Amino acid sequence: MATNNPSSGSSPRVLLFKDFSFSSRKRIANELFQYIRNGILSGKFPPGYVFPNETDLCKQLDIGRSTLREAYAPLETLRLITRTKRGTYVNSEEDIKNPMNFEKVAQFAPKSSVMQYRRILEPGIVRIAAEHATPEDIQDIMKIIDIPDPDSLGARGFAKVDYFFHRKLAEITGNDLFVLSMDVIRKNFLSYAEHISINSMNFSVFLKEHRRIISALEAHDPYRAEKELTAHLNTISRFE
Repeated sequence: MATNNPSSGSSPRVLLFKDFSFSSRKRIANELFQYIRNGILSGKFPPGYVFPNETDLCKQLDIGRSTLREAYAPLETLRLITRTKRGTYVNSEEDIKNPMNFEKVAQFAPKSSVMQYRRILEPGIVRIAAEHATPEDIQDIMKIIDIPDPDSLGARGFAKVDYFFHRKLAEITGNDLFVLSMDVIRKNFLSYAEHISINSMNFSVFLKEHRRIISALEAHDPYRAEKELTAHLNTISRFE
């Protein structure tokens, strides 16, 4: 846990909450929780940051103490903050980056980190998928990329197709941990895939590589599947 002592005075810290807004009074505690959680994981509220005292912050946000404490509760559960009689502060980076926060940590990770993660994870996924793929699995994954006019999708649309193709590979393994791993990086995956799609604007190349991966699955050839998947990731990297 962080050992920073809360500092006196709150005006400079209150200013950091000026961009907070909520869409519904009924959901304000949840929205405030998400705002603070994202702020901590993105570095806006760094380790050791001391929040304004409850009276000042409630006045600034025009909310009651019970609402603020409701927002703080899950932040404590996720080990993002510590509340003491002297104040509330952001925990150490070690505490913040715990497994319960993995999805959000991934969301704020740089694109290069997510690609490294994929290069380790997905070759293993596709090897196991090649061993387990059924004819029904092949039909299902073919449907994902069976697009008569790929260029009509646009970068965002193709990014979704690419994500669901790779997620389906995880599903074929029958291992829920692999599926969860793909779900965890979904937002970052989609953002990265859209960026790559905009830079390349040649969706047919990616679809051909998808089909070569599927061909290796049909042949139940894990080594060829891994080779094709790695080649696909290498192609993607060229458009970073």
